[in-house]
Amino acid sequence: MIESARDITDIMKMKSALQESEARFRLMFQRHNAVMLLIDPESGMIVDANQAAEKFYGYSRTALCARGIQDINILPPDEIAAERQRAITEKRNHFIFPHQLAIGDIRTVEVFSSPIEVEQKKLLFSIINDVTRRIQLEAHLRQEQKLESIGTLASGVAHEINNPIMGVMNYAQLISQRLEPEQEQLREYAGEIKHETERVAEIARNLLAFARHENQAHSLTRMTDIMNSTLTLIRTVIKRDQITLNVDIPDDLPQIKCRAQQIQQVLMNLLTNARDALNQRYPKYDANKIATVTVHPFEEEGQRWLRITVEDHGVGIPAEIRERIFDPFYTSKDRALSTGLGLSISLGIVQDHNGKLTFESEEGQPTRFYLDLPVDSDWKL
Repeated sequence: MIESARDITDIMKMKSALQESEARFRLMFQRHNAVMLLIDPESGMIVDANQAAEKFYGYSRTALCARGIQDINILPPDEIAAERQRAITEKRNHFIFPHQLAIGDIRTVEVFSSPIEVEQKKLLFSIINDVTRRIQLEAHLRQEQKLESIGTLASGVAHEINNPIMGVMNYAQLISQRLEPEQEQLREYAGEIKHETERVAEIARNLLAFARHENQAHSLTRMTDIMNSTLTLIRTVIKRDQITLNVDIPDDLPQIKCRAQQIQQVLMNLLTNARDALNQRYPKYDANKIATVTVHPFEEEGQRWLRITVEDHGVGIPAEIRERIFDPFYTSKDRALSTGLGLSISLGIVQDHNGKLTFESEEGQPTRFYLDLPVDSDWKL
């Protein structure tokens, strides 16, 4: 009989240490407050999820482990696979993704992902942070910085325009005063000069008020004034694109507490989007190239509201992108023409006003955006 012996004390110690390490990892993984997932790098299937992930996504651990990462990440599958491959081969570990929760909400998440080995299996260990609010705040900051630059430019332009405009207006007035009674046609011309210069001066004032960077306080404001200021800025562009603009704003609307400049910014964005949709469907004049703006009061659960409706007969919003149009940086337009921040920022402004921004749309049918603002908000003047 021949016996062979081998000292495996060190191997057993290493195995025991590895088991203890994996046990500690499992304990930390399940109990940590951060959202954590273990993902199969080849298939993209979720292998494990901790309690924080269950709470965040709204799925049970079993339900999550029956899903692939492509089921919660709403990017195209080929993009998800490409990013997963980068995490494995290039050791890239930082991503920004849109993830969908069980209730249908979309959250912008920051993902830190690294390859690890658990129980002799190669997996991707991902830590996920909800950065939706941070992204929105950063978008607000960028927009404010942009408005500050525009405001500086507008201030200089308005100053330079106002001086010569006042001169032209005064000369038109002098000409009108010195004309003989029988020179009625010349007096009419002088009146038109005065009228047009007043219109230019009003546009300059509205542009300056819209672009001025300031921490504007809320105040009682007439919606008619906000709408008129907005339409003054955009009416010329809409007319140039041969769009028929129908406006129905009653004079007896109640005043609302709001930051007028911010609401004007929302309306400008909605009207610009309506213009783009109409131009996409009708590059030239068409009898159906119509945008409509209406305002009407209504009551809901004993609270008074104003509803501003912006409707266009454009291309409509395809079903596959309707859930994403309020997401930061998402746009269906050319990236060179749009940052994808307009509706996201508008939604943030409206929510800050305790209001609602919703829409109705089908592809090829009219699109209606509803801006609902409370008349009696909790703000104190």
